[in-house]
Amino acid sequence: MDYALYNHILISKINDAKQVNWQIVNLGLANVSEERINDQLDKMLLGLNRLFKYKNIKQVSLGYFRMLDIVKAGSMYHPTIHLLLPMMKSYVQGRYYIKKKDWLDMWARALNQAPEDELAVSIIALNEKGDRTHQVHMMEALAACAAFTSEECPEPASEPIPSRRWIAYSRLMKEQANQVAPLLHYDVEQFAIHDAIANHAFSMMRHWHAGLRMA
Repeated sequence: MDYALYNHILISKINDAKQVNWQIVNLGLANVSEERINDQLDKMLLGLNRLFKYKNIKQVSLGYFRMLDIVKAGSMYHPTIHLLLPMMKSYVQGRYYIKKKDWLDMWARALNQAPEDELAVSIIALNEKGDRTHQVHMMEALAACAAFTSEECPEPASEPIPSRRWIAYSRLMKEQANQVAPLLHYDVEQFAIHDAIANHAFSMMRHWHAGLRMA
């Protein structure tokens, strides 16, 4: 939740300064055994670095916020890298747009795996659609207090995974983060609650969790 609120501020400040397109991409693996999880996490993070060197992504991406979120269900692990991506203004127009199949193919290539090897990719284009009144009320309620329900605070996993960089910022997102102090308290006045793009992103990111958790 903290990162969702903080990133809401970053998005709105970037939107004030320049025109960009925003997208969320989730890159994951399914059904990873305990014996393989740490090797697969290393492989995913290395693969992500490789992915952003591919021309199709490099020419349109302005940076990212990424979070490593791992759900354990029974004996199996399901890791996901959540990406919040500012893209160049003309990204959705013409030849630059990257379709879901292309993201899947590039993710598979970055991992040196076949696309059908239980890889998971989802894409959400952030836009101004949706119930704006509801979004504003949601932001007012959540930003006004720091007490969140147990539903939004999942049960942590009993066994830790070795320390990693669970979150990271790059390029435009990192530049903006360097200018905005971390949130020490929640005050609705900090937020551009009428920024529909930031609100849409927040509604997605509030369900993300850095680290390992139980299903």
